[in-house]
Amino acid sequence: MESVELLEDVLLETGSINRFFGRKIPVDLWRAKKIKSKEPLFNLVETEIERKRGAPRKPDITIRNDRVLVRDRPRGISTFDKPNTFKGQWEYYKLPAGTLLPKGLVIVRDSYNPVFDATHHTIAPERDMSLAKFKLLLNELANMVEKDEVA
Repeated sequence: MESVELLEDVLLETGSINRFFGRKIPVDLWRAKKIKSKEPLFNLVETEIERKRGAPRKPDITIRNDRVLVRDRPRGISTFDKPNTFKGQWEYYKLPAGTLLPKGLVIVRDSYNPVFDATHHTIAPERDMSLAKFKLLLNELANMVEKDEVA
């Protein structure tokens, strides 16, 4: 049987446990989605894709044998602690501070991004899990989120 790693243990081991928030969202977070996109709110980029312009789009997660692994980055879905981070036609969905994520998902504060003047947070699996399970949990979360009318 494969071993299963907990993200909390990985962050403890690397001295980054202060970035781990478990299931409770620590601050208001926003997920951006292109207005014209037909993709789900928490659509995962599973493999590197070529963009129409510019650099390739890296995957959101590390997958091996149909399992999402938490040991290495990337680990999950991007959010920022403020809306209106991207230029162009985007809509924003707010995840209010204090919200409990579905069991199996956790929040990790990654780093401040000076370009966006915002701090990046990742919605990640709490442990290594099947890709299908992670997607199921993200769909559950999507049903809890409402579009935020921001200027």
